[in-house]
Amino acid sequence: MKNILIFTHRPEGHVVASRGVSRCFITIILLLHTLVFDIHSMQKESARRAYKTNKAPDKNPDILHGLCNPGSSCYFNAVTQCLAALDGIRYCDEKSPDFLIQFNAIVSCLRTGRPVHDILAESCFALQCAEIFENNTGQQDAQQCFSGIFNLLPAGCKNYFEFCFKSSLTCKRCSRTRHCEEISTLVPLCLPSVLREDCDATVTLKQLFEQFENPEKLTQDNTVYCDNCKIKTRTTKRLSFARTRPKCLVIQLKRFYYSQLEFTSITEPIPKKNNIPVIISSQINLGKDRYRLKAIVYHSGSLASGHYVARVQKNGQWFYCNDEWVVPKLKPTKDFSPYMLFYCLPA
Repeated sequence: MKNILIFTHRPEGHVVASRGVSRCFITIILLLHTLVFDIHSMQKESARRAYKTNKAPDKNPDILHGLCNPGSSCYFNAVTQCLAALDGIRYCDEKSPDFLIQFNAIVSCLRTGRPVHDILAESCFALQCAEIFENNTGQQDAQQCFSGIFNLLPAGCKNYFEFCFKSSLTCKRCSRTRHCEEISTLVPLCLPSVLREDCDATVTLKQLFEQFENPEKLTQDNTVYCDNCKIKTRTTKRLSFARTRPKCLVIQLKRFYYSQLEFTSITEPIPKKNNIPVIISSQINLGKDRYRLKAIVYHSGSLASGHYVARVQKNGQWFYCNDEWVVPKLKPTKDFSPYMLFYCLPA
């Protein structure tokens, strides 16, 4: 009779479980807690084993799998497919956080042609939200995702992407030129403004690089303080690549901007998108270095509500990646604009 649940009535009218029932309830709670902890530990251990057994991935088979979308993870899936397409890069070491270990396990699966289990993909996305976006699981930006992943990478892996910009500032008053260098991980290319959305204007990647290297005049509110003149003066700014180039060159086409004429409130301008078509080159030359296109992140829709897809090259074959759906050769529709480009030096 010890297994029978006994309830007693107290004078107050409340029904109270016996001590045996309370102990049983506590035991169930402890068992559930242990089970959840064990599942999480198994996921982490599985990711660690996948990393250890894939330090040097085998030759890539001619197949590419998709990644599940548990909700608003298209930006993460697109960036992950692109980073997996960059051969020879390991995105973690033995001291890396759990997110990078699971991320590298996903990359290894994509490179070796193995399907990525939904639990691993969802767990990695959740860790990414916690590590990079502070548990914000809403619509996010692919460039911010890439930068967040880069900040977590071990130093040896960062060398693949880092390069130096040389900034030259020339004062128009005294003609003195100052030079400074800045470490960066991507090249931000501004797009020319389009007055009408239905116009047929296009721009090439070569034109954007020429515009990037052209001197920029800093006047009015953008004047710069001159140490020689001791005042803010009109200045000419010029950017150029300094020292060595990166092995992987990441380019961001700056499509998003804030309209100074439209506001959501008195102080908040409305975010807008520049949809001008950009003609992408299969290879670009920076000095004596020749880079080849390996992957592209595309975006459709607006900044507040949009969708990301990717096109990646694997063993000479191009794949179109839209979350779980992966198709060879297919190009995105005209609604999708190229947003991030990944170029690599030949091995």
